[in-house]
Amino acid sequence: MLIEGRVQGVGFRATTRRIARDIGLEGLVRNLRDGRVEIFCEGTQEQIDELAARLRDLDRTVLGVRPRVENLSVYYENEDGFSPAWTSYSGFEVNHSMG
Repeated sequence: MLIEGRVQGVGFRATTRRIARDIGLEGLVRNLRDGRVEIFCEGTQEQIDELAARLRDLDRTVLGVRPRVENLSVYYENEDGFSPAWTSYSGFEVNHSMG
């Protein structure tokens, strides 16, 4: 997934990790240098759809600032322009390095 909007510096990655763990997804979330957030996850279609829906409807204020998702795109393995994951995940983590 690629998410655009006010999604850096507002607790978005930690919130994503909490939601993903709640619904049983494995993977990681990280900031990109261009201001977007990228999510790699493994799970069922229903779990991935639920994560996307909950992030689109996110209503959580962190330090007086609310994340705002302007665009959320979901890409699947082997879809045009997307290559398979380079690793298998165990749990769901925040990656603190920028992609």
